[in-house]
Amino acid sequence: SLSSYSVGSEYASWTAYSVAYTVVPNFQVLWLTDAVTQNNVIPTKYLLKTTTYGLLYIVASVSIGVILFQRREVA
Repeated sequence: SLSSYSVGSEYASWTAYSVAYTVVPNFQVLWLTDAVTQNNVIPTKYLLKTTTYGLLYIVASVSIGVILFQRREVA
C-alpha cells in the first residue's frame, strides 16, 4: 500500500489526502456521458447504485444545512 511509503511529514499529508478522498463525493461515478456517446448499455444495477449514492449525498448536504441554520433566524 502507498501508506507504507509515507514517512515523517509526508505521512500527515497522506492522511489528509486519504480523509479528503473519503469525505469528498466522487462525482466521476455519476458521469455517464462516455457510455451514452459510445452507445454502451448502462446496467440497471449501476444506475441504482449511482442513484443511491447521489441521494445519500443530497440527504447529507441538506442535513448539514439544516444543522447549520437550525438556530438562525432567517427573515
